[in-house]
Amino acid sequence: MWSAKPTAVRAVLIVLLFIVTRPLAPRALADQTSPPRVLLIVLDGLRPDYVTADVMPQLWSLGQLGAVAERHHSAVPTVTRVNSAALASGAFPERNGLLGNQIYFPELRPAGPISTWDADQLIKVDKAEFGRLFTSTTLCDVLAAHGMPMLVCGSGSSGASFLLNHRVNGAVVNVNASYPPSIREQVSEVLGPVPEERYPNTERTAWAVNAYLQFGLDRMQPAVSALWLNEPDHSAHQYGVGAPETVAALRMIDKEIARVVAEHRRRELDVNVIVVSDHGFVTHAGPADELAALLERAGLKKSATDVVVAGAAIYINEDKDVKLPQVVELLRTQPWIGAVFTRPSAADQNLGVIPGTLSTNVIRWNHPRAADLVVEPRWSDDANAYGFPGTNMLSGEAAGHGGTSPYEIHATLIASGPAFRQGLKSTLPTGNVDVAPTIVHVLGFTPSDDMQGRVLHELLDDGTPTPAPAIRVEQISVSHGAGTTTAHTTVVNGHRYLDFVTSQPSE
Repeated sequence: MWSAKPTAVRAVLIVLLFIVTRPLAPRALADQTSPPRVLLIVLDGLRPDYVTADVMPQLWSLGQLGAVAERHHSAVPTVTRVNSAALASGAFPERNGLLGNQIYFPELRPAGPISTWDADQLIKVDKAEFGRLFTSTTLCDVLAAHGMPMLVCGSGSSGASFLLNHRVNGAVVNVNASYPPSIREQVSEVLGPVPEERYPNTERTAWAVNAYLQFGLDRMQPAVSALWLNEPDHSAHQYGVGAPETVAALRMIDKEIARVVAEHRRRELDVNVIVVSDHGFVTHAGPADELAALLERAGLKKSATDVVVAGAAIYINEDKDVKLPQVVELLRTQPWIGAVFTRPSAADQNLGVIPGTLSTNVIRWNHPRAADLVVEPRWSDDANAYGFPGTNMLSGEAAGHGGTSPYEIHATLIASGPAFRQGLKSTLPTGNVDVAPTIVHVLGFTPSDDMQGRVLHELLDDGTPTPAPAIRVEQISVSHGAGTTTAHTTVVNGHRYLDFVTSQPSE
């Protein structure tokens, strides 16, 4: 039932991993006559196969005119705020410390996790951590060091927008809350009241785009701006991958991108537009259980604080040596559970401390704040009613993300503007952690040593020859009573990308 290596991914692994079409004569970034401008557009949950000439003609056209990274990767867990942090920091959770959509800080809330949806909660964490919400340098830190403000505008959670500019070096204008608070009256006067949330989220998307146009282009004119639009994620959760309502959301956001591009053109602005998605999407096929309820029924969670569940992560605060192997054994009996990750063993950093588990190092999640284990749902290549492949065994909403399937990890990256090559299609792996160091490079600065991502020279029209990369494909496997778990990775010039994780049951 469960595919050990999906056909589409297998095909990618055996073809040439670096393809460039229509290379043009390079133009050095230093030769540009005006300071480079960058607009990062994050389209929440945009699967790459959504971008077609029919459904999203403007974005598809940007890809034809610019550069497309055809093997772009989300950070794991493939959830929104983890990837907002990855985009902001150029680092994985193992370094930046943002581990999930729900994070656990027992000093602040011993009985349960804190939601990163709300920026005010993130501000509380930052204060409690003495200014170390991030445990690594971020893009907004680099910009602040060079006296360059940043504007972030968003139609989704305040947390997703805030994480892109958590120092509020400049402004964050979001439908749920804007920062610094002193600008909220001005935001209301300029943009009017925040519209009601709908499916698709048309009015709120337009509101966020207006914020970029009226605060970014009319007033602040920052070198770096970001637009976080919460479609198609918003509609796909409700209606499903490829559902008519989700397609309507795709058409709507494409028109908003067209509005931005047209305004750049009208103002004669050469803006480097980078469009990414935070993660992909899969159809939910059930029947998942609720982790906390599962642990309670098994007698492994007896109080509010002895065992705490934060999303797919489990913190064991009492009797850890006894309970941890028992929890892993229980999870192995659940048909909807796929990979289980625990802290690395001393003998092998790729294997977990509990036999039969992979290490959290494999998903770049081994941070002092990390839980004792994290689980991922089992997935398949099955197509849904609309013909889109990729399902997992979670339940509840029609579709979602967060796991380690290729359909959730595979994300979108399209870049167009004076800094980027034209007509380029690259199958060299890239990731959300590569976006911040690439932006820093485009601005003419040196990326921070904290940034684990690489500068995407293969996409840039900067006069730098792009030598053939050193690529190797690696698999990390572990066997256990329920079968075999394998992490499939690709390493590019020393930078490792997790492609997907399979859980093959015993025969």
